[in-house]
Amino acid sequence: MTDERATYMEIRKFTFIFTIIAMAVMQVWKGNFSTYGVGVLIGSLTGLMGFQMIIHYVNKLGEHSKNITFGSYRAYVQRYVLYFLILGVSVLKGVNIFALLVGMLCQKGAILWHTYYHRKEDA
Repeated sequence: MTDERATYMEIRKFTFIFTIIAMAVMQVWKGNFSTYGVGVLIGSLTGLMGFQMIIHYVNKLGEHSKNITFGSYRAYVQRYVLYFLILGVSVLKGVNIFALLVGMLCQKGAILWHTYYHRKEDA
């Protein structure tokens, strides 16, 4: 397994750990799993899908080196349209928006955790 792949797997692992913790906290704090727990899970999975889209785009970047700006913009728009659709449909179905955002922050927190944990100390 390459270092990049190991990094991505570790970020995914910590995302799921943070998601389980956040779901448990929401269950204790709010008590309505169908609104809050599912919201955290949907938000977390949405964040992971966006993360995977970024990985996919970066890996394809060498193939499309002629017009990087357009490809970057298109990938950015596609990712945010995905976020809008998933989060919008979830809110319309009654899932709490706060729980969705907490779920997305679980994925961002996993990236920050990985960055902090693997930092190089200044000598």
